[in-house]
Amino acid sequence: MLRKSGFFAFLLAASVLHADVKSAPPACSFMDSASFFVDGSFLYWYTQEDGMDFALPSASVTNPSSPPPSLIYAAKSASYQFPDFAYQPGFRAGLGFSSKPKEWKVFLEYTYLHQQTNTSLGNPPADSRGTAVWSLSNWFGNSYPFTTSGIATKWRTDLDVLDLSVSYPCFQRKSGMIAPFAGLRGVRLYQNFRVEANVSSAGIEPAISKNKSTFWGIGPRMGVQGQLFLGAGFRLEASVDGSLVFAEFDASHNDNLDISYSSPDLLTGGTSFKYNDYKTLRFLADMALGAGWKTTFYKSYYFDLLASYEFFLMPSQNAMRQINNAYDQGIGMVPAGDFTLQGLTIKAMVGF
Repeated sequence: MLRKSGFFAFLLAASVLHADVKSAPPACSFMDSASFFVDGSFLYWYTQEDGMDFALPSASVTNPSSPPPSLIYAAKSASYQFPDFAYQPGFRAGLGFSSKPKEWKVFLEYTYLHQQTNTSLGNPPADSRGTAVWSLSNWFGNSYPFTTSGIATKWRTDLDVLDLSVSYPCFQRKSGMIAPFAGLRGVRLYQNFRVEANVSSAGIEPAISKNKSTFWGIGPRMGVQGQLFLGAGFRLEASVDGSLVFAEFDASHNDNLDISYSSPDLLTGGTSFKYNDYKTLRFLADMALGAGWKTTFYKSYYFDLLASYEFFLMPSQNAMRQINNAYDQGIGMVPAGDFTLQGLTIKAMVGF
């Protein structure tokens, strides 16, 4: 009797659970009743890249022997100088189609984030051991630590991303849903890094280093989105995805400074090198966590507002520094630094 009672209890629990899954309405089901939707997002993202150091505070001490004519010592507790990485604005726009509740969605999104960072350094802090100077990194095609009293840099990044995706809510209950998605990603990243230095004893000023790189990529993208419904139209939302893109790089370097040990500050023509059509594969990753709210208006329309914090990783992107390191160290294509973004996204969507 006890076994029979347990068996019937199990069947009853299973049927209730099955009914819950079947009868559970979609998250704010009015959202899926709309056939088309459009969205716009304001981005306020922080952009950073490995390998962008360009100077170190140092002391220049006169040395009677030659070469070199002076000895360069890093300042006590010296800190490498980087561009002024900062949060800057961008935008994202999209449109899509939803068939019926619990069915397929197709959407297209374009992300635009073009930024520029300017950094200027005057005289470095005084050093009792000698003349306070800046020792420049190898952005001039050579690791010889020639010195300068002032530096100005300009770093421009243009990021454009186009995503075409299809999603389906494979798991859905009254408390939340999980929707895998897949599609195609196209991405372009253009970078331009310019370094100007006031070189002492130079015939021409300033010394200028111009560095550029362009990355194009296209490939499949897959991910998953999860939502936790809180009631009254509110929800928590998280997503993670990755893409593997077939990519191509172009990178170049030009400067007007020739370095020799007998006269390290002599400007006599400079160096120039590049590589074109370098093809490779790159993995890209995204993650977002946020909170949203949905409501209906005029019965057949809905409005959705989502605030989230996003992370975007683009590994091995600093081809500008990569070719400078390769020229300087003479060891071929050394690893490139990662390009990373993170920041706040405010998204508004209207369905009709």
